[in-house]
Amino acid sequence: MENKSVFGAREMYAVVLLALMNFFLFADQNLMAPNLTQIAHEFGFTDIQRDTKLGGNISFVFWVLGGLVTLGIGYLTDLISRRNLFIWVVAIGEIPCLLTGFVQTYDQLFWLRAATGIGIGGALPLTYSMIGDYFSARNRASAAAWLGLAQGMGIAAGQLLAGFIGAQHGWRLPFIIVALPNFLFIILFWLTVKEPVRGNAEESLRDLIESGKVYTGKINWNLYRDLFKIKTNILIFLQGIPGTVPWGVFFIFLNDFYSQDKGFSVEVATLIVMTVGGAA
Repeated sequence: MENKSVFGAREMYAVVLLALMNFFLFADQNLMAPNLTQIAHEFGFTDIQRDTKLGGNISFVFWVLGGLVTLGIGYLTDLISRRNLFIWVVAIGEIPCLLTGFVQTYDQLFWLRAATGIGIGGALPLTYSMIGDYFSARNRASAAAWLGLAQGMGIAAGQLLAGFIGAQHGWRLPFIIVALPNFLFIILFWLTVKEPVRGNAEESLRDLIESGKVYTGKINWNLYRDLFKIKTNILIFLQGIPGTVPWGVFFIFLNDFYSQDKGFSVEVATLIVMTVGGAA
C-alpha cells in the first residue's frame, strides 16, 4: 500500500490542536524567572533565599516530579486511552498553573508549581505516542518537529509575557493568562479528536489493522532495560544530564541577574535572555 506523503485533514487538525495545547502548557515553564526578585520581596526572602527557594527548590521539585510522571505516563500509553489520559494530564497541569495566580504563601506556590510539572511531564509521552499513530514513518518526523517548535515557542512566549506583564501588573497575572486558553482547548480536543488506532500508521501493520484485528503490542520493563544496551542511548543520557545544568541556570537565573545586578529593566533583561536563547 502506498505511503501518503501529505498530511490528511484529520491528522493535520489533530497535530495543530496538540501543538496549541503544548504551546500553552509549556508557556508556564519559565513564568517565574523574570520576576524572581519581585516574588522574593513579597515573601520576605533574602537574595540567597530567593535563589535557593524560588530558583532552586521549586525548579527541582517541578522537574523531578515531572520526570517521574513521564516514565509512569509513558507506560500507561499502552494500557488506556491516550486521548482521555492527555485531557486529564493537561487539566492537572493547568489547574495548578491557574491557581498559582492566587497564592498567598510560599508553601502554596511550592506545591502548585510541583503539581504543574505533572502536566508537562505527562504531556510529552502522550503527545509523541499519538503522533506515532496519526502519521506514517514518512511524515512522523515533520509532525514531531512542529510539536517541538510549538513547545519551544511556548517557553519563549511565556517568559516574554511574564517579563513584560509581570513588571507592571504583578507576577501572578501571567499564570492566569497562560492557563486559561487550554481549558477551552481541552473541551475542543474532547469533542473533536478521536483516539488514534494503535499501529494504524505502521506499514507493516496496515493489513492487520484493516482486516479488523487489533494490535496488542505493549511496552514492558524488559524494553526499558534494553534501552541501556544501545551505546548511542547511553551517550545521549550522559551528555544530557550535565547539559541541563547550564540551560537551567540560563533560563531560571539569568533574567533576574540582568535586571537586578546589571541594572537593566525587567523587560530589557527578558529580551536579552530570549535573544541569546534564540540564537543558541
